[in-house]
Amino acid sequence: MSAFGNFISSSAGSSAISGILGLGGGLILSNQQKQNAKGQANDAKAIADAQVKAQELAYQTAQLQLQAQQGGKSGAKSNTGLYVGLGIGSAVILGLVVYLAVKK
Repeated sequence: MSAFGNFISSSAGSSAISGILGLGGGLILSNQQKQNAKGQANDAKAIADAQVKAQELAYQTAQLQLQAQQGGKSGAKSNTGLYVGLGIGSAVILGLVVYLAVKK
């Protein structure tokens, strides 16, 4: 056998080969773990983005509801001032009519 064949068949050679294979397997596993971590990070980011969009939509909906409530109240103003003014005006006119009728 050649020197390389003798090295491979020896215990040092077999441990070196198993170490290299183990290192290669470890690198493959490490790469897979990195890929999995990146996938999980991307999934988490997508979920966070969806939650942010949902919160923005909820905020916009609340703003629209508030605007609708404020708009609905402005159209239904109280007419109390109008009625008080008409009552005072009619009392003044009635008093003037009574005054003019008594004066004659």
